[in-house]
Amino acid sequence: MNLPETHVLTARAADDSNVMYYRNVVLVAFDDTVPGSAIRALFDRYHAVIIGGADFVGPRGGYVLQIPDPGPTLEAVDSVVKRIENEPGVAEATWLTYKGHVRPLGASVP
Repeated sequence: MNLPETHVLTARAADDSNVMYYRNVVLVAFDDTVPGSAIRALFDRYHAVIIGGADFVGPRGGYVLQIPDPGPTLEAVDSVVKRIENEPGVAEATWLTYKGHVRPLGASVP
């Protein structure tokens, strides 16, 4: 997915201080019907730069985007993600985990 390794901006989850999310990286997938011009216009509106892709979201995969830092809290990140998700033609938008819990396959969740 080509996620940033240097100058990483993160926000901690409110319910678990060991979980951190990128503040300035979002994953966005579009509906099949959205033309490229509309996708580029959305990127321009949010000053987003494509830094990678992911094939596990949306009907055709998604874009990993770097955006300007929305602020130091997860609420600030969430507000941008929700605005993007409400844009016409967006199938899904989400923030990405920088650091989380690793569970082996087959392990039960406590």
